[in-house]
Amino acid sequence: MPIHRSTETIRPTQAEFGQIAYDVMACAYGIHKDFGRFFDETVYKKELAARLPGMELELPVRVSHGSFSKTYKLDVLAHRRGVFEFKATDGIARRPSTTFCSSISPTPKSST
Repeated sequence: MPIHRSTETIRPTQAEFGQIAYDVMACAYGIHKDFGRFFDETVYKKELAARLPGMELELPVRVSHGSFSKTYKLDVLAHRRGVFEFKATDGIARRPSTTFCSSISPTPKSST
């Protein structure tokens, strides 16, 4: 299934990604502590970008296969090396509660 990015990513080393994830998570928890849990996730993402340089927000990614095509948005791309997804809810639910940030390491484009 082809994935088309609007921004090129860089494959980080394990140590680079670990440091990026540590920095982003520390900042995210600091923002949560300062702001509380009652804002829309957009507020947290914008504050993260204001506090940490190298954050890109709401980047489009198009996924297609045959006649199917859909554009998704990456919440945060950190230093073009780490994707972070934010979730915010107003109470305990079956999905993550309060502000939650997870990360995945981007992979380079396939050469095939």
